[in-house]
Amino acid sequence: MPSTLYHTFKNFVRGWSGYHISRVDIRKISNVKYHKRLFCIFDAEYEYTLFFSYYNPHSELAVAPIIGGKGGIVLTSEYSETSTVTLRFKTLKDVNAEIDSINKLKHMIEKYDAAKNDKIKNFYENSV
Repeated sequence: MPSTLYHTFKNFVRGWSGYHISRVDIRKISNVKYHKRLFCIFDAEYEYTLFFSYYNPHSELAVAPIIGGKGGIVLTSEYSETSTVTLRFKTLKDVNAEIDSINKLKHMIEKYDAAKNDKIKNFYENSV
């Protein structure tokens, strides 16, 4: 099992996503982005939304329409490897602090992995 680092988000409320996790494994995060909310009906003081894809393999039910005849719907099972997580923040400073923290931890993991790969490569080259 590869070593990893964890990050816990601060000063946020949950967004619209159905999947939520507060302590995230940095290795499982991809595609982090944010935007300013256009419509703030709920949680109006939280103006920014942070999105990220999180590796979370799961099966989920999907509704497929049947067209023709009387019509109807059928439930099917779909497999998905990622879940989208959304969190809301009050200020741009809070969002950027979270993104910077995630990027810093990702960089640390990349350096760790590169060092381990170099060690394995050197071991292999000296063994042959």
